[in-house]
Amino acid sequence: MRKSADGRQLSLFGPGLDVLQALKAAMNRAAKESALSREQICDRMSEVAAEHGIRLQAGNALRMAPATLEKWLNPADREHVPGLRALVVFCRVVGDHGAIQALAAPLGLTIIDERQAALLERAEIEAEIKRLQRRKKKLEEEI
Repeated sequence: MRKSADGRQLSLFGPGLDVLQALKAAMNRAAKESALSREQICDRMSEVAAEHGIRLQAGNALRMAPATLEKWLNPADREHVPGLRALVVFCRVVGDHGAIQALAAPLGLTIIDERQAALLERAEIEAEIKRLQRRKKKLEEEI
């Protein structure tokens, strides 16, 4: 059997569709690798959410609670999952899109940033130029 990038065993049909463990593991890894402490992540998430009018948790809480973040980051906790808006805020705050990649992987997709997208577009243009040059050369030979 194949293994995923994080060492998990994959099925014969590719990654499973239950992304929860991979999502939480990616979030946990991003939080650990962040220059911010868990408390700073919570504070910054609260600030970013407030700036964008996003509610991070149910209820009346205005600030992100460290206890909630810990539950979100625990791969063994299947009951506490961040909402989509909270996930985007988290990724922005820690500067890591691995959690979004964990959602995309079972669909055979890879998340790339704007720089990588520009490099890919450049490579595609270069390939098209080469294809057109070969076509041009073939036409010139026929004339």
